[in-house]
Amino acid sequence: MTLFINTLSDKKIFLALLNKKGKKVGTYHTKKLLLCLDRFFKKNKFKSKNLKGIIAVNGPGSFTRLRTCLTILNVLSCFLNIKSVGIKAGPCFNNQDLIKRGLKLIRQKRIAPLKPFYGQAPNVNGFV
Repeated sequence: MTLFINTLSDKKIFLALLNKKGKKVGTYHTKKLLLCLDRFFKKNKFKSKNLKGIIAVNGPGSFTRLRTCLTILNVLSCFLNIKSVGIKAGPCFNNQDLIKRGLKLIRQKRIAPLKPFYGQAPNVNGFV
C-alpha cells in the first residue's frame, strides 16, 4: 500500500490509501494530519507495517503547512524505512493525476527525505 497526501488546499488535507495498482482503497479529509493518520489507518483496517511508500504533494504551498506535514511524513518514512516522493502540483491540482505521477516516481526512487517546494522564497515573519 502507498499513502498519498495532498496538503495544498487551505481548508483540508486529502489522504488516500492506494493498493499496488494505484486504486484508492480509502480516502479521508482532515485539518490535522498527525491526529488523523491513526484514525485513518484504523478506519481502513490498515496496519502501518503494510505501508510501502508515501507520495506527498510538496508544493507550491503554505510555508508552515508544508514544513509541518513533510516533517511528519519524513519521520514516518524513516521510522518505517519506506520510500517517499514529493511531487509539485504546478497547474495540475487533480488528485488522480498527481497520484499517477507519484506512483511512477516512487517505483524509480530510492529512500530520500521529502523537501518542500514553496513556489517562491520563504517569507517568515516578514523577513526573506
